[in-house]
Amino acid sequence: MCATRGGGRSAHAATENSIPDKKVQRRFTRMIPGLADIHYEERLKRLNLMTLDARRERADLLETFRTFKGMTKVDLSLFFSLNTNATRGHSLKLRKAHTRTKIRKNFFSQRIVNKWNALPPRSMESKTVNEFKGYLQRLYAHTQPQTPTQCDFDNPL
Repeated sequence: MCATRGGGRSAHAATENSIPDKKVQRRFTRMIPGLADIHYEERLKRLNLMTLDARRERADLLETFRTFKGMTKVDLSLFFSLNTNATRGHSLKLRKAHTRTKIRKNFFSQRIVNKWNALPPRSMESKTVNEFKGYLQRLYAHTQPQTPTQCDFDNPL
C-alpha cells in the first residue's frame, strides 16, 4: 500500500534497510560537482530534495488521502477507524489502535495516524490528489526540515 521502500516491515528491518538507502543518497549528492564539501542538509536544500524519511511520510499521507477519497480499491475499515470523539481539527481524524509489539507500531496503519491527525482542517478540503500534493509541498517547504507533527499549523501558508 505504501509507495516507498519499507512499506510494512518491522522496525528492525526498516531501520536496517533505510540506513543503506540514506548512505546512497548522501553519497550521490556528494558526487555532484561543487557540493562535495557542503553539509548533507544544505546539499538537499540546494538540490530541492527531501530527506528519505520525509519522502516516505509524504507517500504515506498521499496513500491515506487516496484511501479516504475512495481512489483506491482498499477498504478503509481494513486499515483505519475514525475517531468520532475528536473535537478539534479536521473531521477525518483516525483512532490509533493499541499495539503490544514494536513490530506492529511500524505498520503503515499505525505510523501514519499521528501525522494524519496533525494535518489542519484546510488540507482535508482538497478535492484531488494533485491539490493535496500541492498542500503537502507547501507544508514541507514551510517546515523544512521538520515533519508535520512538529510544525506550527496555526500559521497560514
